[in-house]
Amino acid sequence: MKFQFEKLGALDKQTEIDTGDLTLLCGANNTGKTYTSYAISGFLLTWKNHIQFKIEPAQIENLFNNGVLKLELSSFEKQIPLVLDELSKQYTQTLSGIFSANEDFFSQTGFRALSTDYQPNSQTELQLAIGTKATKILTALKEKDSKVLEITLLIADEDHIPHTTVVKDSLLPSR
Repeated sequence: MKFQFEKLGALDKQTEIDTGDLTLLCGANNTGKTYTSYAISGFLLTWKNHIQFKIEPAQIENLFNNGVLKLELSSFEKQIPLVLDELSKQYTQTLSGIFSANEDFFSQTGFRALSTDYQPNSQTELQLAIGTKATKILTALKEKDSKVLEITLLIADEDHIPHTTVVKDSLLPSR
């Protein structure tokens, strides 16, 4: 993944770093190594909690009307640059918290995570059930090497789903 910084600690001008499996930051004192590593580390520790891919309301309605929603994951891969841009904007607003510093210190700081050479891994298998211990509301399944995520509603009558709003809200990004 590649990162861009501007006005981050000692990094006064726009700086880019391309990370790999192992990335070492070397340099003299007060050149921005700590700010760079903390900013990247903070982003990588929190970004998965904030990712929101867009699922159309019509697709959610299809789930409730037909009981099944098949999502082609390759369509989400196309959204990655937009999602990373949004995550970067959100993360930039939290830098003062990451560094336990005054917000003014980061008021002109720029941070961007960029996707470079992203290779999706379709080998991961997923089996997820949502509901209570007694009653499952829906399942999400993705077979190994598949690019399709299948969400199945297990209760036919929407009025009997205890948390219809929660199901819809967890599948639709906040507006």
